[in-house]
Amino acid sequence: MLTRIEIQNFRSCHDVVLDDLGPLTVLVGRNAVGKTNILRAIHWLSRTATSVIANESVGRPAHFSVQAAIGNAVYQYALKFNLFFTSQPDVRLESDVVESLRYGEPGGAQHTVLERRNDKLQLSLPATPERVNIGKTVPCMPALVSLLPPASPAVDLIQPFLSAVEAIRYYPLVRDENSADDAPVVLQDAYDQWLARYRGAGDPGASVLMRLLHMFLARRSQFEEVQSLLGPDGLGLLDGILIDTESDRKPKGQDALNRYHLVVFTPSLQSDDDPGLYSFRDLSAGTQRVIKILVSLLFDQPSVMLLEHPEECIHGGLLRKLIDLLRGYSDQSQLIISSHSPVVFNSLDPEAVRLVTMDQGKTKVRALTPVEMEAVGKYLEDEGSLADFLETVEGE
Repeated sequence: MLTRIEIQNFRSCHDVVLDDLGPLTVLVGRNAVGKTNILRAIHWLSRTATSVIANESVGRPAHFSVQAAIGNAVYQYALKFNLFFTSQPDVRLESDVVESLRYGEPGGAQHTVLERRNDKLQLSLPATPERVNIGKTVPCMPALVSLLPPASPAVDLIQPFLSAVEAIRYYPLVRDENSADDAPVVLQDAYDQWLARYRGAGDPGASVLMRLLHMFLARRSQFEEVQSLLGPDGLGLLDGILIDTESDRKPKGQDALNRYHLVVFTPSLQSDDDPGLYSFRDLSAGTQRVIKILVSLLFDQPSVMLLEHPEECIHGGLLRKLIDLLRGYSDQSQLIISSHSPVVFNSLDPEAVRLVTMDQGKTKVRALTPVEMEAVGKYLEDEGSLADFLETVEGE
C-alpha cells in the first residue's frame, strides 16, 4: 500500500504531497484544480519505473517519490527524470534519469538497495555486483530482476516492490465510441489475439467482454464472484451473465468454421414481454459503468486502483452500495478516487478526504486539519453531512 506520494513538476503538480494514505483516499475539489493530474502522475510513475520511459516532462525536471508498506517492509523509492533538447553539436533529445530504492522495517532505519544515474547503476547488497550498466532509458528494476540470478538478495528485495508498482492501474473517465464491447459476439480469433497480448504484456486493455470471457474460461471463481456482486444478492443490477462458448457455426456454402462466443446480460426487473438478453452496449450507462468498475477490480487485481469519478451515470442509492462494496475490497486493492459526488463523500470517513485546490496555476493538496477534524465530528453529530461540511471548507 502506498502511504506517501510526492509529485514535483508534473503538469499542474509543482509540489504535491499526499501523506498518511490509507486503504481508501478521495480527492475532493472543484473542476480543473488538478485531481486528474494527480492520478495521471501516479500512473506515469508506475509505467516509467516498470516498463517504458515516457515523455511527459520534456523541458521540466520531474521528481517523484513514494513510500510503500508491503508485507513487513517499508520501501522508499525516488525517481528524478528530465527530457530536454540539446543544441550542440546538433539538436537532439536527451534524458537525465536518477533513481533510488531503499528498504527497511517499520520504524527502523532505511538501507539502500540501488542507486542509478542514467546508465550507471550501483547496488548496495552483498553477493551482487557493485555496478551494472544498463541502457539510459531502460527502467532499472525490471532490468535487474531479469539480469540477476533469481535467488540473489537484490531480486528478493526488489521484486515485491516492483510487483506492487507494476500493478497500479488507472481507470480514466473516458468513453470509447468504437469499443470492442459494442457487439455481443467475440470471435475466437479476436480472443486469441487479445490473450496473446495480455500474456505477453500483462495489460488487458479496456474491453469488459474480453475480461469476462477469460474469467469464464480460465478463472471461473472470479466470474462467479462478479455474478454474485452484480446479481440479486449483491447490487441487484443483473439476473445473470450468459456466455455461450459452444457457438460454432458453418456459414452456408463455406467449409470453414468460424467459432465465436456470445456474451449477453439479463438486467433485473424485466417485464414479462422483454426478451431479457442484452448486449453490453444496450445496457444503461450506469449499469455499464458499474460492470466496468467491478470487472476491472476483480480481473486486474490492481495494487492501487486510480479511479476517476465513480459516480458517473450512477444513481445515488446504487452509488452508495458501490462505494461500500469497493471499500470492502480496499484491503486487497488500495483505492485513490477523484469525485464530485456528495454521496461518495458521505460514504467516507473524514480521514480519507484530501482537499485539492489551485493556487496561481499550481495544484495544492491537504488533509483536513486537526481543527477541521474536530469541527467535522461535531458537524456530523448534529446530523449534518460530510459533503455539506466539505463545501464550507472548500469555500474558505
